[in-house]
Amino acid sequence: MCRHSLLIALALLLAPASALAATTTWNFAGEKKIDGWNYGGLTTMQLQPEGLLIRTETAGQLVKVADIGHSVTTITVSYTALNPSDGIFLWKPKGASLNQVYQLPVSFEAGHRKLVLDMQRIQEWDATSDRIGLGFNPGTNLILEKIELGSPTLTARIIYGAKAFWTFDELRPYSINFLWGPLLATSEEQVANMYNALPPGAPSANAFLYGVIGLALLTYLILKRFRGKYATMTRRAFTVFVCVTAGIWMIYDLRMGLEFVSYASKDWKTWWSQPLELQDFRDRGSFNAFLNKVQPLIKDEKAFVFVASHGWPYSGQMRYSAYPARPLPSDDPETPGATLWVVYGRQDIVLKDKKLTVDSVPVTPEGEMLLEFEPGAFVFRIDQLASKP
Repeated sequence: MCRHSLLIALALLLAPASALAATTTWNFAGEKKIDGWNYGGLTTMQLQPEGLLIRTETAGQLVKVADIGHSVTTITVSYTALNPSDGIFLWKPKGASLNQVYQLPVSFEAGHRKLVLDMQRIQEWDATSDRIGLGFNPGTNLILEKIELGSPTLTARIIYGAKAFWTFDELRPYSINFLWGPLLATSEEQVANMYNALPPGAPSANAFLYGVIGLALLTYLILKRFRGKYATMTRRAFTVFVCVTAGIWMIYDLRMGLEFVSYASKDWKTWWSQPLELQDFRDRGSFNAFLNKVQPLIKDEKAFVFVASHGWPYSGQMRYSAYPARPLPSDDPETPGATLWVVYGRQDIVLKDKKLTVDSVPVTPEGEMLLEFEPGAFVFRIDQLASKP
């Protein structure tokens, strides 16, 4: 019975994908004229063989009078930009007034690019919107090739859904507080980026799997009410419910175990098996290895200047490791009395003419490097004679 249930589910999954997928493409390459588009504020708008050339000196926009007629989960904008610029993706829901327009900030990078928007994450998105377009900030210079509005095929849902289910988040400080569980995705980009935001940028697989269990239970309860008439079907429905629940339970248990194994595997590959200079520890990168090199240099200091790319997690760990020495921020009133600078993750701070500089502006008197760990991570000692007024 369990085997038959799985075969039925597999048959449903392998149904024709074309019935569940559709894509609308607005192409500009090779077109002779622009139909159905409203525009304003564009300094240059000219059709070329490669696409629509757009240049702006003030803010401008290009808006399509739309009637899509199918669901849209992903919007892909193909373009070639001569320089990076910012803009917006905008839409007006059908029936809303012209000033009820939703805006989503976007960035156009230089080069031949694709801007991929995951609209499943946007609660306000409405695929029935009758106005859809792009806004461009001043200084935009790009060729717009095409805009694709699509929903994933069933094949993509299966492939990337399975891939996302077995893709694990890294062990982070918040892991003890948040239990994301397995996620689902419909594209390679979504799989790659789903853990890059809080909360994750993908729907939970729990709703789908709990729905399967709920459907099996509901079927059993309905048949049980008429078990005198459907006694055999009731027993089979109960067997299916038990098999489905047990199967999903075992899959979850296997996934959780593999997630713990993935934590240990990454720690082994990036920390335990590496020499000190190459050790990276979770969200701290090479900071622990950097500390091991720094501690002999700060052990006799009462205070020193500590500058890092971020406060968390470096400041707290430095205070703990350096005690009784006190790490000071660069703007602390006691900083002028400290001659040792410990810098981590700041490639904008460089040595020039024996001084530490930021954007070519000196921030310390003359001194010397005591340790160069990696780009942006070093220990610098101010010459005591140079530090005296």
